[in-house]
Amino acid sequence: MAVAGVGAVLALSDFGSALRAPFALYHLFATPAAALSAWLPGMDRTSRLVVSVSGSLAVNLLAAQALTALDSRSARNSVLIISVAALIIFLSSRIPKTRKGRSNRKSQFRARA
Repeated sequence: MAVAGVGAVLALSDFGSALRAPFALYHLFATPAAALSAWLPGMDRTSRLVVSVSGSLAVNLLAAQALTALDSRSARNSVLIISVAALIIFLSSRIPKTRKGRSNRKSQFRARA
């Protein structure tokens, strides 16, 4: 993830470097995949890899669609929107989950039977 962080910094700054494009491209694909893998704790490695890479592709396509609709496509905007989306995805996986709904459903099911 250090390469992705360097790619984000290089893309958001005006630092001219030959590594700017490859690192930014790595950031665009690796950051959403890492954020999505936090949602899949119970899966084995191969399944988690396939699902998170597929989800990363979907996040990138949605971001490109949004930037095209807003007519503001650039490398800087792409990196920024992907970073924000990955942060939201990662933080949403850390929200504690309540178990109220499950116990209510069980009692409702028992009442019907």
